[in-house]
Amino acid sequence: MTYIDFIIIACYLSLIFGVGIFTRNYVNGFSDFMVANRSVSLPLGVVTMLGTELGLITVMYNAQTGINGLFSSFHIGLAAFIVTLLIGLTGFVVVELRRLKVKSIPEYYNLRFGPRTRILGAVLLCLGGILNMGLFLKVGAIFIQSIFGIDSSSNLLTIIMLVLLILVLVYTISGGMLSVIVTDYIQYVVLSISFILCVFYSIKTLGWNNIFNSLNYIINLNTREIVVGQNRLKLTEREKDFLMFLKNSKEPQTIRNILESVWRYSKKMETHTVETHVHRLRKKFLDSFNDNNFIKNNKKGYYI
Repeated sequence: MTYIDFIIIACYLSLIFGVGIFTRNYVNGFSDFMVANRSVSLPLGVVTMLGTELGLITVMYNAQTGINGLFSSFHIGLAAFIVTLLIGLTGFVVVELRRLKVKSIPEYYNLRFGPRTRILGAVLLCLGGILNMGLFLKVGAIFIQSIFGIDSSSNLLTIIMLVLLILVLVYTISGGMLSVIVTDYIQYVVLSISFILCVFYSIKTLGWNNIFNSLNYIINLNTREIVVGQNRLKLTEREKDFLMFLKNSKEPQTIRNILESVWRYSKKMETHTVETHVHRLRKKFLDSFNDNNFIKNNKKGYYI
């Protein structure tokens, strides 16, 4: 993290607080605060929903699912798209709730089942919301710890969660649903532009073919495994270091460079360690994935 990163974070947080305070001018009653007076346009409503879904957990979950399942993971997004489209076209549930002009699900329970069910439903929804938001707060706090390099063994996790909770409460209470809608819109714009820039940067840096070729084999550093779909190959620590060294190298590596970088041997030492490991790994790949060409070599050295 550099001072530029801190400036960007400070500017973004200032923008969020500014929006929360500014939208207070448009809150004239309880209906404005709870449901934005039911005056949100369709495009803004769609963008708000997308901004709500593009949270930290969603992004990281989809990234992990993509690593494990590759392009088959898109079925999750496809199913969500189909369900959302059907609800939008048919008005399932939503139309009836708008016709009744209820502002919350417990209010509907009161109309349909009576005050006791309304209280019970409100309590259950409140407990579910607390558990759900508690998970989001903890994951967000852990993410901040990792980004800022904060010691995970310290008691700062609770403090970070408290600060995040206060930030959310301040801008939500300040402007109600209006502030939530506007901040979701800002989040959608920021994330969309960032994703597009990251995609083009990845293509430019890694190359289009290399991106798709790298999807064939995924190296899980935590479990020391090579993953191809549902098939897994266990690696030793040295094998993992060797493959990662070749993977991160932009050109073939000589035996001497590999010995010095991976095994920390002197360049003057004569050994067949590299050749032995290459032979063993090629046999493993052949037995597990029927691939004898994962580790390649030419006159310049070894590469993948």
